[in-house]
Amino acid sequence: AREGIHVVDGRLVQDPGPSNPLGSVKFVFDNPYSVYLHDTTAPGLFDRAYRFASHGCIRVSSADDLARQLLAPDPQWPAERVDHALQAGRNNTVALRVPIALHIVYDTAWVEEDGTIQFREDVYHRDRIPSSVMAPDLSGPIADSRDVGATAGGCTG
Repeated sequence: AREGIHVVDGRLVQDPGPSNPLGSVKFVFDNPYSVYLHDTTAPGLFDRAYRFASHGCIRVSSADDLARQLLAPDPQWPAERVDHALQAGRNNTVALRVPIALHIVYDTAWVEEDGTIQFREDVYHRDRIPSSVMAPDLSGPIADSRDVGATAGGCTG
């Protein structure tokens, strides 16, 4: 109760406000995983090298600016009205008048322009190679890294 959490339709819900870790705005988009973008009341988390402190949703820096940009094409939502809504501390559901495409990429390995290979921890355990994928035969004279990468389906670093 102290944190503004209560039960709604059998779920725990926290009221908007300064103690809500989602911050002042949450961006819901259609996806089968119930993932959303959200603000934060702990902006210092963006200063960390390791930022996987959420449970799969995506913390957005300057979420208020993103809200203004997304609503800019809607004449009913000028920047002043967005600012007022963000400061009001109430839930408002606003549908975008002009939908946007959202493409989220989760990379754990990539190659820099200079050829340096970068590996990161797979915090969401998405890099598992199915047992049906066979390792390439590297005993022959014509095997190179392109063959390995294409056959293995990715690095598990």
